[in-house]
Amino acid sequence: AQPLLLRLADGSSASPLIEEVTRGLSVDVDFRPEPLYFLSAVTADIAFLSSPVPPFYKVVVHIRVTNPLPQVVHVQQINLTANHLSLEGPVLYHYNHRIEEPRYDPTKYILGPFEQRTLDFELNVLSEVSWGFLFSPSEIMQLLWEAADKNITVGISLNLTVMINDGYIQDVRYNNEALSGKLCFHVKQPEQNCGG
Repeated sequence: AQPLLLRLADGSSASPLIEEVTRGLSVDVDFRPEPLYFLSAVTADIAFLSSPVPPFYKVVVHIRVTNPLPQVVHVQQINLTANHLSLEGPVLYHYNHRIEEPRYDPTKYILGPFEQRTLDFELNVLSEVSWGFLFSPSEIMQLLWEAADKNITVGISLNLTVMINDGYIQDVRYNNEALSGKLCFHVKQPEQNCGG
């Protein structure tokens, strides 16, 4: 972020002492916003044999978000794309979900002031998971190596639509060039989220 430089203008004071002390005073003030981190972690559970019909497995993405505001916010929509290794890498998955019934319980997507919470999203493996990496042997090897280690690096592009408690709707856009995540494989549906 570029600094905002501010020069205090010449003025006057009722105090002769203050006028004398500040005569010729020039002050540069550097205002830089403190960085806000809305998204702190992305993990995914891939559970095989969790469905009796094809494709016989389920993918659930867990995103750890923080409400940076001193007000309650209601998450209304999430649009997230994860690319392998960086924002320029191949797309692993993309989803755009509105938080509404019957698919989601909107009360589970309310964040209190400064609250951090994990939000879970089941992916449609046929339409939201990208299979383009299957045509790249080097991508397959990299993913297998990362999966064995349970660590994966992803570039994240996130657009979160939230309603602040006073009814104001805000789009929060967030990009992260290389976020470390966890990728866990299970034979059946796990009891805990990948990464805890």
